[in-house]
Amino acid sequence: MRNGPVFTFPGQGAYLPGLLGTAAKEHDEVRAVLSDIERVSAEYGCQEVSSLLTDPGAPSADLLQREDPARWDLAIFTAAIAAYTLLREVHDVRPVALVGHSMGEMAALTAGGALTVTDGARMVCERAESLRACPPPGGGLVAINISAERGRRLIGAIADPSLCLAADNAPQQYVVAGDDAALELILTVAAAAGWRATRLRSPRMQHTPFLEPARRRFVAAVGKLRTQPTGVRVFSTHLSRWYQHDDDVLALLSRHLVAPTRFLGAIRSLYAEGMEVFVECGAKGALSDLVTAAESGAIAVAPFRTRLTGDFRERLDSLPDAQAPSLGRVTAMPGRTEPAVPGQARAPEATSPQRGEPRQQLSWPRRGRQGRAGPVPPDRTRGMPRRPRRPASRCHCHCRRSSMRRSLPSTRRG
Repeated sequence: MRNGPVFTFPGQGAYLPGLLGTAAKEHDEVRAVLSDIERVSAEYGCQEVSSLLTDPGAPSADLLQREDPARWDLAIFTAAIAAYTLLREVHDVRPVALVGHSMGEMAALTAGGALTVTDGARMVCERAESLRACPPPGGGLVAINISAERGRRLIGAIADPSLCLAADNAPQQYVVAGDDAALELILTVAAAAGWRATRLRSPRMQHTPFLEPARRRFVAAVGKLRTQPTGVRVFSTHLSRWYQHDDDVLALLSRHLVAPTRFLGAIRSLYAEGMEVFVECGAKGALSDLVTAAESGAIAVAPFRTRLTGDFRERLDSLPDAQAPSLGRVTAMPGRTEPAVPGQARAPEATSPQRGEPRQQLSWPRRGRQGRAGPVPPDRTRGMPRRPRRPASRCHCHCRRSSMRRSLPSTRRG
């Protein structure tokens, strides 16, 4: 494990009215973020966004997307930066890497220090302006619970020129972009095949070449913004690599409009490098669910899955005993002796399980699904030692029902 967690930043859809609760009143750092972004929203003639994140009665996601998409995008960005500020600046949870999904990559680069908070907000506003000024043909997105290989075959079989991959999110989540007629055909085929398919909220064909005019306008508009090397490494889900110090960050970032998001590949790359803990900086916890689906050994923490109804430190301290040390341990920097999270004792270093040793089952943060190895056929067990019974684990809905794990048949006779 690499001395710290990976912070993940969600894209569109990660909005929850009143998410921050009283955090803005209790922490100067959060108020500073909201104040900086409010100045930018005024520059672009947008309505203020602070109330969207502090008032539970604020407009819903559906209403904002339909009537004020620019304000909706800015609220998602603001929530991500405020969440990062709470974790990093207030509670000293230090990430070793950052990764964003779709437009969440703008928040990841801002959190990493490539842009100031105000320039990051300007970038979000320019993106919204570019999409408004250069709208793509009508269409949208459909998420299908199938593998990438089956998704490619589906697109090839339908052979509609508007259909293409928009996002490869998880082993069983493939997002297809296309015009309305093609997506209706996708939904029909999925229903006939017994696949779960959902039309997403997006009103346009995201992450496709149809957004190239908007991308060019976006690059021209943000060219005046100044960038600098990041203080924390940022992994790009559309480039499938790390951002480098000599990269033209804004030009490369613009490609998220026209290139598919490969979140599954990003998580697997980071996990292969020894990064096992992923903390989501945003509402609802959708990325945490994708992380656990991508890697069975990963730990996904979603502290902002619900609204903050009290002190944020109390929420961290209230984690189950089996999970709180995981977050505290990985955030402790070399040479530190004090707790990584205030009020929480530092846990001893954990070692990875040896081959054949079962991993600890966690209810929150969630671990990925375990393998479903069935019993070996009887004719292959003759002469083999009896395998020890595997401990029961909780099912994925986190109830008290144990999953049914059967040991191998006994090889003893008589």
